[in-house]
Amino acid sequence: MRTDRLVPRSPGAALGAAVALVAAAALAACNAGSSAWSGGWQSGADGGGGGDTIPSSDQGAGCGGKPTLAAIQDAVFSKSCAFGSCHGPSNPAAGLDLTAGHACASLVGHASCVFSGRTLVVPGHPEESYLAHVLAGDDLGTSPDGTCADLANGSPQRMPLGGEPLCQGQIDQVKAWIAAGAPCSGASGDAGAGGGDGGGGGSDGGTSGDAGAGEGSQGDAASGDATAGGDASDGGAGSDAAAVPADVARVTSTMTAFAAGQSVGGAVLLAQPAPAPGVSVTLTASDPTVLAAPSLVFVAAGQSSAPFQMMGLRPGHASLQASAGGKTAGVDELVQGLNLAEVFYLGPTTSAGLQWVRLYNGTSNPIDLADYSLGAGTGSYLETKLQLAGVIAPGGCFVVGGPTSSVVNGSPTFSLAAAFSPIVPAAGSGGAGVALFGAPAAGVDASTLPVDSVVYGVTNAGNLLAPDGTVAPAVIGGDVLPGDSLMSFFGSWSDQYPPSPDSCP
Repeated sequence: MRTDRLVPRSPGAALGAAVALVAAAALAACNAGSSAWSGGWQSGADGGGGGDTIPSSDQGAGCGGKPTLAAIQDAVFSKSCAFGSCHGPSNPAAGLDLTAGHACASLVGHASCVFSGRTLVVPGHPEESYLAHVLAGDDLGTSPDGTCADLANGSPQRMPLGGEPLCQGQIDQVKAWIAAGAPCSGASGDAGAGGGDGGGGGSDGGTSGDAGAGEGSQGDAASGDATAGGDASDGGAGSDAAAVPADVARVTSTMTAFAAGQSVGGAVLLAQPAPAPGVSVTLTASDPTVLAAPSLVFVAAGQSSAPFQMMGLRPGHASLQASAGGKTAGVDELVQGLNLAEVFYLGPTTSAGLQWVRLYNGTSNPIDLADYSLGAGTGSYLETKLQLAGVIAPGGCFVVGGPTSSVVNGSPTFSLAAAFSPIVPAAGSGGAGVALFGAPAAGVDASTLPVDSVVYGVTNAGNLLAPDGTVAPAVIGGDVLPGDSLMSFFGSWSDQYPPSPDSCP
């Protein structure tokens, strides 16, 4: 065995647990990391919220609002959930539409699609309502069996996903509404289980106008443009914010490479302080299967930035774009956790049919390899491309290649038998490399960065890239000995004999 110590690569083997999306749980991915929870929107004359406060996470039981659907709709659903990419009116996640006028019918008496025997809201019984549990983070259940159980990957998570939990006052606000029978009256014209509650007025604010005024005349507090009896949507805190122009300057992240399942902080920065009543910034992930982030971040009046949380869902690359005032800025993120562990590319007499690559899943969730591919070459990773298929278990290994298995290539047991064509090249007098991409082979081009890579040889004459976009260093100073493999030892690569395709990790 050759024991050359090599240039370390970016860490990715010791990873935190990956978190599954539970889109069918009442607040699901749309609350993910929303600044409504982590950024601490404030209500009142300075922030545009009437009597209903959306507090920062450090506030206690007094942080909630009135136990009415109108208050919950205005302060929670409309601001954090009812967006096009989440629980908005167009193709809402898990069929759960939380826009005004539809939230009640979507929640009250509506079965969760994560668990066949659980209901989102059971009037009069918060202890039986899955909505209350998913917000509080208790009794989330195990072994989901509903129509969208696969989204939970066996482990439903507390909502909002990737962000600060709701304060106790807000949780109590929701529970109190459910305990009171979950009435839909006053819910800004909600015509759900309440049956036409947007109609005639009543003591409970049955008209949409009563809801707007009865919940603190939020429009009057924010900008003075809402009249008594007017549409409640005019009074929603932040409803005017999106119309106020403000340019996004940049997006920052505390980490640009982190593990699947890890939550990291980010911030949006404006080119100038936000005018009253504030500015709503839209966030969009280029690949939402890789990166979860809130759809909206609110920058309060007079402030130039606002924080948010994002979470890595599966290993891969994704950019996060922020838009406001006609301007867009972004940041690129690498989610780690799936690695090249060992490469056999040089047989004793021939390499065709004998080559293989061993992958290692350092996350705590299974990974569907349909979203991944391998590449290899001397001047480009695109000279040889191989689409992956199958599932790699948490903490498990996956061997792809062959299809020949014999003593000369370590007698591998193939998870996926597939010949590399053309073969993975030897370095010769220059260099060559193998890359793992977080995208299907058909979608990989010259601009696609690898999730992991190794370049071997004397030099990297082809300027093959590392996952961070820099030119990768060439390791071991040449080729492995014929019949040896190239193996990663805690981030360093060396010539390995005998090859060990069936050892893991």
